[in-house]
Amino acid sequence: MFCVNCLTPHTDVANSRPHKRTPTVWRRRRCPQCQHIFSTTEMPEPTSNLQIHNTATDGSATFNPGRLVISIANAFQHNEAKGKQEAWELMQTVTGILVSDCRNETTVHDIATVTHQILQNYDSAAAISYALQHGLLKEVRRRGRPSVSAASSLISPASPAPETQVSPFQSHRTGRDTFRTPNESGH
Repeated sequence: MFCVNCLTPHTDVANSRPHKRTPTVWRRRRCPQCQHIFSTTEMPEPTSNLQIHNTATDGSATFNPGRLVISIANAFQHNEAKGKQEAWELMQTVTGILVSDCRNETTVHDIATVTHQILQNYDSAAAISYALQHGLLKEVRRRGRPSVSAASSLISPASPAPETQVSPFQSHRTGRDTFRTPNESGH
């Protein structure tokens, strides 16, 4: 263990006590170089037992948090500085959720879905970028506008353009004019 004061690579353990309720160990350490005394708490890495199931090969691999950090940071294309600063904390949030599911094995799709949900709550632009990178979204729509594929299915090249122009006052349901002058309204 490195000294937190002078960065000497080796420190001496002066006292050590296991915690009664959690799998942690408290240690009092002393640096032989600068005589600085500090405490540490050691605990198992929660993702060390998390396995990723590969559906294509029907095998599994150990979860790598570093890959998730890079993937999250790459999603912040609109703000790279923010991505570099926040990717580690966002990865810890995602792994906390994955570990809290009490499953020892998860899939890449589960990790991508949880990460996308976390990013939606944090930064919507990064969430869209992440979803596109990981195949969670197939197309992007602007609010209130049809998607490209929906618009192309409505207008086929074989259908002719409408010959009659529709009045802006014409009802879309009945085709009758809805605009009336005060004399036509009957009042």
